[in-house]
Amino acid sequence: MMNRRSVFLPFLLALALAAGCASGPTYSKPTFLGGNGLSFDSPVIIVGAKTLDQGFAAEKQWLDQHYPDATKTGQQFLAIADRRYDVIDLKTADGQIVHVYFDVTDVLHQPPG
Repeated sequence: MMNRRSVFLPFLLALALAAGCASGPTYSKPTFLGGNGLSFDSPVIIVGAKTLDQGFAAEKQWLDQHYPDATKTGQQFLAIADRRYDVIDLKTADGQIVHVYFDVTDVLHQPPG
């Protein structure tokens, strides 16, 4: 018959291991450089995203800040010369169509985490 300690100890060990894995490398919130995102000449550049998921989350954060009531209507990935762009199509609350250009070249060149 197992006592409480023999059941509880493996649970604590698993919890400690999971917490250690979850903390992993530190990740600070991304910052944004570049322009207003309205063309290839002034894309929003995401700095600090270490994975694609963090890059997508950063795009969403930027869009929520700059176009809070817009609806996403499309998305495309483009490669031009040595740069990679994620172009998000939006319809604003007042009906305007906006294409926002994110330069994601650096996000795509991050080593797997």
